[in-house]
Amino acid sequence: EFNQTLSALRTNKLKLILHLCFGVLIWALYALKTYYLVQSFNLDLTYMNSALATFSAYIVALLPLTPGGLGTFEGTFTLVFAQLGVSSAVALSLVLTLRLFTFWLQLMISACYLFIQHWLFKVVNANES
Repeated sequence: EFNQTLSALRTNKLKLILHLCFGVLIWALYALKTYYLVQSFNLDLTYMNSALATFSAYIVALLPLTPGGLGTFEGTFTLVFAQLGVSSAVALSLVLTLRLFTFWLQLMISACYLFIQHWLFKVVNANES
């Protein structure tokens, strides 16, 4: 299926360009979330500074050192912001807020959903027996 999709993208250049544009937009929104938090913390940093910290943290988090990049993302993000003149405490507060809303909240919602679905599945099957 992957090879079929790849082949379709090679033959349909418009679809390839469209997917590339969506990818760039999605990644730009990651940096925009960071920039929004930077502004709410009243830090004097640009969108490009926010993008640098965000993308650097995601790149380092891709290394399979810890599950989900836990710690590596936060450490890299804090280090980049510290290099940009932000205190480590503020940078750590910023990244923990960012991760709370972009990672942990979705993880908890998904876990609750799966738990409820699993529990309901057992209850329904027990009642049918």
